[in-house]
Amino acid sequence: PPSSPSAFFSSLLQGSLSPVRGGHTKVCVQSLAVAVRSLIHAHDLPEAVWAGQRSLNLPALTTTPIELLSAATRWRMHKRMHQTGVESDDGVWFDHDNLDNLAAVLEGLPGYVNAARASKLGFEKNSDVDAIVM
Repeated sequence: PPSSPSAFFSSLLQGSLSPVRGGHTKVCVQSLAVAVRSLIHAHDLPEAVWAGQRSLNLPALTTTPIELLSAATRWRMHKRMHQTGVESDDGVWFDHDNLDNLAAVLEGLPGYVNAARASKLGFEKNSDVDAIVM
């Protein structure tokens, strides 16, 4: 069972978890590709940009675990249709024993981040939830 937020979202994308309680909790997410590009962009910014304030919130997409699960299911179905011609998706299961723990983790994550400074500095964010899982 996932024990951290990153493990939880990895489970969602692998299709091995379907949240019930906490599934509509707003969470901020960013794809690995955008996170890596953000680190490179931060490195390439002029040193003067960081004078006085060396930290910032990166832009993130606000979504829910249910929306992530839906996007992951669409991706899995698309992948399966193009690889084997089968349109079913049987890889999602419910981990009822840990739903309360997962809901508590979700409820502890930020549902919104103020990333105005990062946006002004040219940092990007994912356009939609499908861009995160595809």
